[in-house]
Parts: sequence; structure tokens; C-alpha cells
Amino acid sequence: MSTQIQSQNPSDINGDPLVEASKATDDLYKIRDTYYPPNPNDKISILHQESLRCLDLLDSIPLGQFLLSIYLCLYFGVAMI
Repeated sequence: MSTQIQSQNPSDINGDPLVEASKATDDLYKIRDTYYPPNPNDKISILHQESLRCLDLLDSIPLGQFLLSIYLCLYFGVAMI
């Protein structure tokens, strides 16, 4: 895995913000579970950068879309992403 992280500005995303946030979260877990650099501080730094990116993406989701997604997940019992 490359140690260089490409950060995205939420305003540069062309797709659905909820899908992009989900993908970023999956990437964060993948880094956590599979990236083992020689210096443990490198992993901490990358995880911090990626977690900030995930939070930025989540903050970019319009409240109405976010609440609708939660309602659909609770009502149907499945993830709608």
C-alpha cells in the first residue's frame, strides 16, 4: 500500500456524498487492518489524516439526505448505500 494519501475536498466530489463517505470509511478500516509501516507513528499519522477526511465527507452530506438514509436503514433494517 502506498504511504501517500490523496485527500479529497468534499466540494470536489462528483458522486453521492453518502457513498463517498462510505468508501472513505472502508478505506480507513483497510488502512487500520492492513498497513504496517516500519515506524508505528507513520500509521498513526495516516489514520489521523484519513479520519479527518472521513469527517469532512460526513460533514458535507446534506442533513435531509443523511436523516432519510438513517430512516430507511431503521425502517427496512438494511444499509441503503
